Amino acid sequence: MYAQLSWHETFGVAMAEAMLCGCAPVIRSSPALHEVAGPWAVTVGATDPSETDEQAIARAIVAGGDLDRAAMRADLSARFSVEERRRLLARAVRGVVA
Repeated sequence: MYAQLSWHETFGVAMAEAMLCGCAPVIRSSPALHEVAGPWAVTVGATDPSETDEQAIARAIVAGGDLDRAAMRADLSARFSVEERRRLLARAVRGVVA
């Protein structure tokens, strides 16, 4: 497990590295972290007002134990590969220059 529970985190490199090592990402609801974690995110949030933060985190960590870690690593490697980043950067530059 890798828990990144900050409210305002916008830089998910440490989480991506942890995921590549097979750690399930346990995160708070954050668009930037969800972009990196993708479908593998185990989200901790205020969905049940009677649940404390500690209970929500414990529940999320248990849920993260059921993830297919090999599929998670393959997905992350494909979505953030050097070739994919190169392709997206070239498209962005063409959009600005055109």
